[in-house]
Amino acid sequence: MDGWRYVIEDILVFLKKEMNAILMLLFVFVVGTIGYGKIDGWQHSPIDYLYMTFITVSTIGYGEIVHIDTVEGRIFTIVISILGIGLFGYIFSKLTAYLFDRELHEKWKRRKMIENIKNLKDHAIVCEGFQGYTPYVIDELRKSKIPFVVIGENEKAVEKFISRFGEMYHLVDSCIEDEALLRANIRKAKYLFALSHDDNINLLASVSAKFLKPEIKIVARCKNHEFIRKCKHIGVDFAISPEYLGGKLLAYEAIRPTVAHFLEDMFEKKIIHEGIGFDEVIVTSKWHGKRLLDLPLRNLSQVLIIALKRKKETLYNPKREMKMQENDILIVSGSLEEIRKLKELMTS
Repeated sequence: MDGWRYVIEDILVFLKKEMNAILMLLFVFVVGTIGYGKIDGWQHSPIDYLYMTFITVSTIGYGEIVHIDTVEGRIFTIVISILGIGLFGYIFSKLTAYLFDRELHEKWKRRKMIENIKNLKDHAIVCEGFQGYTPYVIDELRKSKIPFVVIGENEKAVEKFISRFGEMYHLVDSCIEDEALLRANIRKAKYLFALSHDDNINLLASVSAKFLKPEIKIVARCKNHEFIRKCKHIGVDFAISPEYLGGKLLAYEAIRPTVAHFLEDMFEKKIIHEGIGFDEVIVTSKWHGKRLLDLPLRNLSQVLIIALKRKKETLYNPKREMKMQENDILIVSGSLEEIRKLKELMTS
């Protein structure tokens, strides 16, 4: 139904654009109807004379009602034909070109995409950075079956990115503009990735996102390691410097190669294929005030609690006597099957 609505809307735009030619053609039809009526002595209905005008103007010439056997009638038909055929052909060709124009189809496609974006929920918004880490972020989102919208200001860069990595919801706009974020349905979004090569853009995009939806989870790329502190100050949940982490990993390759290889396997998900991985478990109200040692980890011997995140503070290797609070996040590693059971235990 939306497709037909767009077609009707664009036809109305076309009619407004070509209004002068359409009014002239209507004038020809009125004159033709009246003229043929007078020539024939009004022996038929006005609809018949309108039909006579139409088959003359459209060059159909089939089913003539008025037999033109006078000089005046033939001259009148010539004048109507010259005026009407030209106008009719002009409007018909313009309408055909308009409806089959590639840009118009792209316009309909964009409208449909915006309608679909409005229906998204718990999705991710990915801002800029098409030549950096964005492909890897999108790959993980697709594997996790999380819908996403890409926002980029450079139209050619966006088109090139889509041609390389496949169709996706996208907006050609500035991610620091509130209007662009609203079009990306930020009020229903769950994540925002600020991945521009410009730290200032990432900072501004994060501020705009937090203003529109304070509870949204933001991950920001910081080229300059010093920007991490600024991002955290404005409420960014995770500020990461890939250059900093990459440098650390390169050093680990030489100094602690076993650790480096383990991290590589983790990110390449090789260990996940063996049923081992990392995940986060959210503490529910049922376990509020209880200690970590109250968790039945004896029955889940292959689950290890690495850290506990409480609001903006992360406690590594937390003590077993530590009391949990609702919405604490337990960062765990171990058997994926037993991690799943722990999540079920939290909610059951």
